[in-house]
Amino acid sequence: MTTTIITPIENQDLIAWSAKPKDKVLREGEVHVWLANLELEIYAMPKFLRDLSLTERTRAQRLQFDHDRRRFVIAKGLLRNLLGGYMGMKPNEIQFTMGPSGKPEIAQRLQTSHDPIQFNQAHSGHLGIYAFCRNRRVGVDIEEVRPFPDMDQIASLLFSTQEMAVFQSLSTKERQRAFFSTWTHKESFVKALGKGLTISLNHFEVSRIHANLAKIVQNHDQPAQPLNWFVRDISISSQFSAAVCVEGDGWKLRCSRW
Repeated sequence: MTTTIITPIENQDLIAWSAKPKDKVLREGEVHVWLANLELEIYAMPKFLRDLSLTERTRAQRLQFDHDRRRFVIAKGLLRNLLGGYMGMKPNEIQFTMGPSGKPEIAQRLQTSHDPIQFNQAHSGHLGIYAFCRNRRVGVDIEEVRPFPDMDQIASLLFSTQEMAVFQSLSTKERQRAFFSTWTHKESFVKALGKGLTISLNHFEVSRIHANLAKIVQNHDQPAQPLNWFVRDISISSQFSAAVCVEGDGWKLRCSRW
């Protein structure tokens, strides 16, 4: 297992995207990832707004720009609709609490099984992405590939010494894709932990195992120790990088478009 910069997978067919399934059954050992075009859901915004809690509606109203408010309402509304499908509940009945690290969780009293649903969401540009599983922590991240000022300087803050050495060996064209791909892998891990900015992204590395699967490794141990976290590339298009990070191994990924 070699620690390296995570470059995008070449074969975009490694992950097959399916249409929205009629039934939402989340089985043990499965990880479900959903992708949604937030701009296309604007027609459903009045319904999504009604589904939100008072706190969420207040947060939306505090956003300065109209497009930010729309995307916030639609993103939260989609999350509630997806969770409602898995839990057999109406979207407006779902209640959230904050975990010990500030990560949103489904209220404990609504968890009816021994394997509670874990979830995470992210958005970039016009796309929203969601991840769900049972009895495992999960994180997901998406970034629109775009020109990024001072990319090399930012990379030096995000990447470990070894990752940075590999990054600097790439061509200018390769660097942009590698930068966003590695960033989403690392962000998905931090989001799964719910630690936010308390973990420095250059304090761990992402090791490619094969094809589109990688593993998180601590780089401050000698020798570096692998952790029990695995990261999977989510292939969308050349304009976006995305990844999902899940605790433990042996899980199966299913990707669906809303």
